[in-house]
Amino acid sequence: MSHGPDNQLKALWKGQEAEAKPMSIEAIRALVRRARMRRRRSIVALCAMGAFAVPMFAWRAWVDPGPLIRAGFLVELVGIGWLLWRGVRIWLRPPPEDSTATVLMDLHRAQLIRQRQAGGFRGAIVTSAPILVGLLMMLAGLSRYLPA
Repeated sequence: MSHGPDNQLKALWKGQEAEAKPMSIEAIRALVRRARMRRRRSIVALCAMGAFAVPMFAWRAWVDPGPLIRAGFLVELVGIGWLLWRGVRIWLRPPPEDSTATVLMDLHRAQLIRQRQAGGFRGAIVTSAPILVGLLMMLAGLSRYLPA
């Protein structure tokens, strides 16, 4: 049994240059900075939506005559609070200034994994469930006021 060709392939593989150069620490910092800025913009947009929706839903819950519709608006308020909390809880923390490239990559990888676990289809359903329940309650309440 000869291992000649196998050893030649291993020697060729070991001798070839790496396809991608390792990232510099500044490139990793720029990557982390961009991810933090994108996340910050989405959280600011989420908070702006909440600042618009909360007073509107609270007013509608106060003045609407139907009890089921009012309850639906109150559930919507709880849902908006839940949505804001779910969005803000995955805020990206700044990396330590004196971090090595390995520490920065591990930190960035952990943050991306945490975002992926909070997102996706299941995360969207969990996040939007109270809002959907409130909407269904409002529609059920409105159906009582529609002409037959």
